[in-house]
Amino acid sequence: MLIRPSVRPALLYPSRTSLKIVAAVLGILIAGAPIVLFNAWLNKQGDAEVAITSAWALESSEMRLGQAITALQDLTAGGVDSCRPSHVEAMRQAALLTGPIKQVMLLASNGEVMCTDPVALRQEVLTSTAIAGSNILLDVIRLSDRGERFLRIRKPGGPDKPNLDKSNFERPSLAALVPASLLLPQSSTQDGRQLGYAR
Repeated sequence: MLIRPSVRPALLYPSRTSLKIVAAVLGILIAGAPIVLFNAWLNKQGDAEVAITSAWALESSEMRLGQAITALQDLTAGGVDSCRPSHVEAMRQAALLTGPIKQVMLLASNGEVMCTDPVALRQEVLTSTAIAGSNILLDVIRLSDRGERFLRIRKPGGPDKPNLDKSNFERPSLAALVPASLLLPQSSTQDGRQLGYAR
């Protein structure tokens, strides 16, 4: 008599290898779910921190520019429009008392420095633009001797007008130099060491 080997249905009695594969997949899914959720939470926290940091950097830059513009407007209101000693002293005081300003100068209509204190270095204008709805011009300059970049805030001479008038460009204009590094957000690590500037 021949004995037939018994045939077991595959679904009812899975092999040990199949059970091990299913257990491994389930283990990965169970262990991976918290990691995926934690990663999503961490990304959300990082996005919020970036938004807060960028808003702070923008507000800080606007505040510094506002201080420089106010100083130039105060000098114009005080009648500073020449290189007389009292006017040069007023420019020196404005630079001393206004944090972001490193230098105040009087520019001729062709853009050349007429007077300042201390002595002005040669400036190369890289780009220039007007602030909409005001009589303020912004120039990005590079100091030829050092290669450092500054934002030069110019207020053309003459009475304050909401828009730039051609007649204002024929008069000397006051200008203030603000280091570009003061306007860039600073990046650092958790321990507070400064690593550099974001660009």
